[in-house]
Amino acid sequence: MRFRTSSLVALSVLLAGVFGIRAANALTLVPPSLEYSTAKGQTIESRVKLLNNENRSLVLTPSTANFGAKDESGEPDFAFDAPTADLAAWITIDKTAVTLEPGETKEIPFTIIVPA
Repeated sequence: MRFRTSSLVALSVLLAGVFGIRAANALTLVPPSLEYSTAKGQTIESRVKLLNNENRSLVLTPSTANFGAKDESGEPDFAFDAPTADLAAWITIDKTAVTLEPGETKEIPFTIIVPA
């Protein structure tokens, strides 16, 4: 059996869940989407770049959260306070905190470990 991890799931978890973004901040994610095809028990190591488009420093703290759609618009509804399970539990971020100065870009490595 093959598992497919799409950008909507993985990167939405990364941006909104992993970095705990609850208020609007101007960030650019590069690449804007990632898609993986993998099998049970495999590990994916990858990275994204975050660019701070704000005129102020941003301090982002990694965490993971699963989500669903709020309504027909498809806006994500993140479960920040729910126990971590499913895809969110598969993701490990290699940073404990990320500080981005105005205009600064940083690479954020992450690992997805698909359960066997």
